[in-house]
This record gives sequence, C-alpha cells and structure tokens, in this order.
Amino acid sequence: MSTFFTLNTALLTHLNERTLILTPNRRMARHIQLCYTEKQTAPVWLTPRVYAMEDWLLTCWQSWVDSGNAPIQWLLSPSQELALWQKAVDADIGLSNLLSPTRALAKQASSSYRKLCHWQLSAQALTEDLPASNALKKWMTNFANQCRALGTSSNSDLPKNLLHAWENKALPQEKSIVLCGFESITPAHQKLLNAATKNVLEVDTDLARATTTLRTETESSEKEILAFAEWARDILQENASAKIALVVPDLSARRREIERQLMQVLEPHYLLPETQIYTAPINFSAGLSLAQQPIVFTALQLLNLQQHKWPLQTLLYLLHSPFWLDESQESLRAKIEKLWRKNKQDTLSAKHALTLLAKHEDMQPLSNTLRDIKAPSGTHTPARWAVIFASVLTATGWPGSRRLNSIEYQQVEQWQQCLHELACLDVALGAINLHTALSWIKDIAQDHSFQPKTAQSPIQVLGILEASGLHFTHLWLCGMSAKQWPQSPTPDPLLPIALQRKHVMPHASFEREFSYAKNLTLRFLHSTEVLVCSFAKTDNDSHQEISPLWSFLTKTESEDLLKKKNSVEKPTKTALQTIYTGTAPNVSNEEIKNIKGGFGLLRTQILCPFDAFAKHRLCVDTLDEPEHGISALERGNATHKILELFWGKIPSSAALKAQSLQQINEALSDCITLIINTQSSRQPDLKHAWGVEKKRLQRLLPLWLQQEQQRTDFTVIAQEHELNIELNGLPMTLRLDRIDQLRDGSHLLIDYKTGKTPLRRQAWFDEPPTEPQLPLYATQYTNVSGIAWAHINNKKSAYVGIGKLEEIPGLKKHKKDESAVMDSSEWSAQINVWQEQLSEVAAQFMQGVSTVCDKGNDSSHWQALKRLPEINMPASEDAP
Repeated sequence: MSTFFTLNTALLTHLNERTLILTPNRRMARHIQLCYTEKQTAPVWLTPRVYAMEDWLLTCWQSWVDSGNAPIQWLLSPSQELALWQKAVDADIGLSNLLSPTRALAKQASSSYRKLCHWQLSAQALTEDLPASNALKKWMTNFANQCRALGTSSNSDLPKNLLHAWENKALPQEKSIVLCGFESITPAHQKLLNAATKNVLEVDTDLARATTTLRTETESSEKEILAFAEWARDILQENASAKIALVVPDLSARRREIERQLMQVLEPHYLLPETQIYTAPINFSAGLSLAQQPIVFTALQLLNLQQHKWPLQTLLYLLHSPFWLDESQESLRAKIEKLWRKNKQDTLSAKHALTLLAKHEDMQPLSNTLRDIKAPSGTHTPARWAVIFASVLTATGWPGSRRLNSIEYQQVEQWQQCLHELACLDVALGAINLHTALSWIKDIAQDHSFQPKTAQSPIQVLGILEASGLHFTHLWLCGMSAKQWPQSPTPDPLLPIALQRKHVMPHASFEREFSYAKNLTLRFLHSTEVLVCSFAKTDNDSHQEISPLWSFLTKTESEDLLKKKNSVEKPTKTALQTIYTGTAPNVSNEEIKNIKGGFGLLRTQILCPFDAFAKHRLCVDTLDEPEHGISALERGNATHKILELFWGKIPSSAALKAQSLQQINEALSDCITLIINTQSSRQPDLKHAWGVEKKRLQRLLPLWLQQEQQRTDFTVIAQEHELNIELNGLPMTLRLDRIDQLRDGSHLLIDYKTGKTPLRRQAWFDEPPTEPQLPLYATQYTNVSGIAWAHINNKKSAYVGIGKLEEIPGLKKHKKDESAVMDSSEWSAQINVWQEQLSEVAAQFMQGVSTVCDKGNDSSHWQALKRLPEINMPASEDAP
C-alpha cells in the first residue's frame, strides 16, 4: 500500500510512545496511521493516537459526557444547528420584506458565529454600528436562547466548553500533544491545547527541497488538466510506485469537470456504453453532493410526486430512471413519454397525468403506483415525515429491482443517514408541512458529500488545504496564476472588516492571504521530489501571468514534460465506400395500408423526400416539446372552432350584413366564451392564460369580420369538410376548413392560418406548391373559382390566394408581375398543372424516391439520419 507521507525519526518516536498527535484534517491523520502500519513487523501493535483536531475535540466531549460531569449532555448536529439559526433569523421582524432566502442567511450567520467563537470574541466585540453586525447580534441572542431552552450547545462552542472541563479538572491532562501539519492555530484551539497539556510540540514534517522544479502554461484551464493527465500517465508507465498529486485551488467547484478530463486520458474506456460503472482509480479529496447522485436524485424526485403538480421534466426523468421501474419495459416507457409530451405543458396536474395513463390498459401498473403516492394532510414532526418518505419510496419500488453495485449501495446507506438526520430535527422544528419537510430532506442530501470508499490510488486530486503536509514523488499545482495565487480576500459579510483584519481572520485581507500563500508555497517546495506549477494563459478572455510566488521556477513547454512523445501513426489511406442514397423500395400493397397522412405527406415529399420516407414509411417521429402557457396549436384550434361555431349561426354574407354591429359582437362573444370556457375546464392550470387568450380573440376576430363584410355575396356551405381521394395509388384524407359558395354558384376554398405561415412567392407553373392542401383540394373539387389562405393573427388580417375571382379583398397572387385575377383558361391550366405536379409527387413517394435535400425546411427533425454534412463533403481523392 502506498501512502502519501514519510515518517521522520522524531514523529516515529512520538508514535511509538503513543503521544497524542493532532493534524489539521482527517486525510493527513489517515496517511500517518497507514504509514506507521506499513513499518510494523510484529503481528500485533498498539494503535497510534493520531486524530484530526475536529475528531479529537468530539472524542474529548464524549469522554466528558460519559464521566457524568458534563453540564450539557448533547451537541447539535449540523442540521439541527442550521434549523435553530434559521428560526433565529426568521424571528427577526426586520427581515419581513427581505428577498434573500433566510436559509442562506442562517448558514452565513452560523459561519460568522463560528469565527467569533474560535477567535474568542463575544457579541460585545461587534461595536461598529453596521446593519449586518447589528442583525448578527440579534440572531446570536435568539440562537443562544433556543440552545438554553433545549439544554444543548453548538459545535462552535465546543472549544469553550471543553476549556471549562480542563480548568475544572473534569478531563485528564495529556503528557504532551504534538501538532503536525498546521499552518495556523485559532486562539480558541491554542488556549484549549495549553489547558489540556503543559507541553505542546510542533514536529517539522517537511522533506528536502524538490530536486526538479518547473513551471508551464497552457491555453486554457481544460488543457491544463489534460496536460497533467498525460504527464501522470507517462510517469506511472515508468514507475508504478510513484506518488502523484494534482492540487486544484477551486477543486470543489470543478470536481466533476476534472474527473471527466482525467478519465478521458487515464481510463479512456470508462465512457464506452458496455463499461460497467466502477470507482475511478483516482482519489479526490472533494466529494460530490449526495443529492446529485442518480439513485438519490431519483428518490428526491419520487418524493416530489407527493405534491399536486408534477413538472414534466421530473416525470420524464423518473420514467427512464433504472432505480424504480422494471428496466425491461423500454417500449412502454417510450409510449408513456409520448403520451405525456402530447400535452405540451411543462407542468401536469397529478390528476391529469393519471387520467392520461388510465386510458391505456398496459399503463395501469404505473398508474396504480403513482396513484398510491399520497402525502398525509396537515403537519407532522420531521421524524414522522422521515417514516412517510421511507414508505413512499418502498411503495414505488425504489431503488429498483436489479442488484446495486458497490457505489450505489454506499449511496443508499448514506441516504438512510439523511432520513435519520431529518428525524433528529424534531427538537428544532416541531410539526411541519410537506413542503417544508421536502425542502429539508433536499438540503440535507445536498449538504452530504458523497465520497466512495476506494482503495489507495497512486494519483491524488487535492484541494490546497488537503495537500498541505502530505508527501509526494510528483506534485502538480494548477491554477497558479497571479489572479488565483494568492487568492483574493473574501471577508465575512456579517462581521466588521476592521475586526476581521485586527484579529487576522482567514480571507480578511490581502496581507493575510499573501502570507498564507507564501507559507504554503514553501511547504509545497519541501513536500515532493518533482514539482510542476502551471496556469492557463487566458481566463474568460482575460490574459493571465504566473503568480509572483512562483516566478522563480524554470519555464518549460507542457509538451516537453511528457516522457514519451505521443506519436500517432498516420493511418494508411483506404478507398472510402460510396453508398448511393435517394432510392428506397417501392411501397407495397401491404405497406400502403399502414401509411397515413394527408396533404402533409405531399408537402414533406416536396420539401425533402427523405423526410417523407422517414416519417411515413420508417415511422420515425419526434417527441413534443413542452411550451409555456397555451401552445400555438391550441390557440389555432380554438380560433378554428370559434369561427366554425360563428358561421354555423350566421352562414352567409347576407345574414352577416343583416345583423347590427352589436348583434355581431354579441354572437361572436358567445362563441368565444363557449370555446374558451371548454378549453379552460380541460386545462384548469391554464385558466388565467385562457382568460388572456379570450381578450386577444375579442380584439382580433371583430377585425377579421370586417374583412368578410367587404366581400360580395357568399354562403358558407361547408366547414371542416372531409374528402377521401387516391392519388397515383396513394390513399389520402383531406380536411378543409371552409368552402364558400359565391354569387355565380362557384366555390372558394379557404384555409385558416392563425400563425406564421410558410407561404412563399413562387412561379406556380414551374414547381409543386410547398403548401399543397388547397391546390390539391382544387384538383378534386368541382366548380372551384379560387383558393385562399385566410391570415388571422395580430400582424396580419387578410386573404392571400389565387383564382378567377375579384370578390376577395386583398387577394394577391404570388407572382409579382401578374394580377390576382385569372381568366377561365388560365385558371383551368393552373389546376391541370397542379394535378400533374402533385400526381408526380405522389408517384415519387410510391416509387421510393427518398433523396436527401435541404430546402430550408425548418420542420425537419431528422438531421442525424439525413447526414447532410457528410453528403455535402467533397469527394475523397481515394474514392473510386
């Protein structure tokens, strides 16, 4: 086993004598213990007394409590302490209009209070009349009163309480205490150590100065990590016993990104689909939030289903999660997703989501499972909520039916700890409702850092504090620019800056940060044999330079650090295989029975034959995306239904002109109200949105009727007219919005357009129409005088079309150099052209013409299948 520490004679002597040894963190304590274990030759030996400072304080506290002399019998857990701080902040009536979440203020107040305790300062030290400091004093008073009422104390007060124990001889004194790896000691800890022993020693653990020291620069922070990964890989290939470390100042924020980049080089097969999940062969000092781990994230989302509204994003995530449904039901999952997406809303009510499932027999098991996720009404204690949450997850089948791997098992164990922590909040919170309980369990899981239990690795990725005091053979410090090293001061926002600087608190001033960084720089130089310091030349488009603390190092290029140049042989040129696309098998008699589509099929074939082949023959489809509020399709359908209802009551221009303006508006208003109320009842969550839509239609549709009133006599003889036809063997069903009979007995075919329409100016005789519905209908219907698209939207209210008529105001032909009106021969010729063009389009579809093209069709969703970039590539020189 390789440990990242080297015992010197002085420290080894103290370990053998079982002298108490304290370290600044648990990682260093563990490495010292492991290093001592490696040196043992006897079959049995006494465990050395090595503790992190935090663990030693808790051990002393427990000894004091076990002796029966401690005045306070229990300490607040982190969650309990946060809950009391939040109540202390919430009790401040001056914050009633504050927009900032009180939980964030509570966390900051807890941190500020901890600093005051560790620097042995009371509220009286906050003498400056500052709003933040005055607020903190109020909160400290409220917090202290709550602790006194509960008979407990916070961890921040632990050094002060233990000091009383030693002063009253309630705890035995140590013969000696050895400090190892500390950069600084807080006043409270220093006073406590002096009370616990008369002999506080410091052991120097530094090695000889590094024999090789270099600095390098990269173009970006990402390339900086990749350069380290290649460097570490080459070192391990030559020396498997090397002890390599990467130190990252902002490791917590970049943890996931850095792991991905390192695995890309060190374990390139990690992301292959067939690779089983396993623990990365790299040790990170910073863990990941438990709430972000897939198995726990699934649990939290399942608990969210106890609420009345279900976000579509949550439903879709759960639908494809392997941690609660049977993994084998992939086709059913896809079917359910399509069903929920058709609603096109980003939030579904629980009742509506279940109603959609209830219509399908194969979805009943899921429907029953979701229906059973019910939260009890009213308020309950956190302990009761913990039991409820556990039972809900069990009822849903979480964490799934398959066997969990080691990492997932550890995460489930840690989730159980989160539920236990929630249950312990009874004394701090009392009875709470569902929303509050869910908020607390999410925060508890978010604050839990998950670090998988792994074997020792030759590569360690550490933060600045975790790396201090450890020993390596190779050390790489990244992010060592002048901007990041020393780090910029970040004073506590609730404490006076003058107070922080006076007592030299962490991050209070640049002088303190510079001194701290300078000491760490010297320590790093004496903790490794080879040291490399790097930085990115640019950060957010700003130029960076090396930190002055590292400017003395020899500069080298990152490529020169590699022991092996990664020379990749140029592959031998081979002839590329040419695959001819554009032709599919003819549509068979059996296949034609399953092909559905009206004019949309022809339109797709015109714009891109491959799209028509993919959609109508391969049955490739895309999933509906949720929309905020009412979708464009729903608004269009509502307008269609209102006009259909209106013309059902007033079926002609004569009837329209016979009505007064007030009567027309009343009739129209009745139609709008009926349709909008129907839609609102179907979508109660969008009741307000439909109310806004009602007002919009009440302004828009009267303007449209003014267009209708300008026309000569007409009668609406059909609405939503359906027509079944066959075009070159292709059966089709057409549905037309409206057919008007004009005064000469001929017919005008009308299609409503309530949104942006893709109609284009084009030479009708030269190419098939990209909007073929009306032209196709004109070829199949008798005595047609013209076709017209009725634009009804906020930007435009007018007819656009073509024909042998003059009665339509605003009727315009797409050809710029001709009038909108044709004579009979021209109109007949135009219909014949359409007949030939659309028949040819149908024939191409039946013959399997599936050429990939791009005519600016924005509705194309199959770019991954069409492979346009590859098709447009120039022919290879080696192609046959």
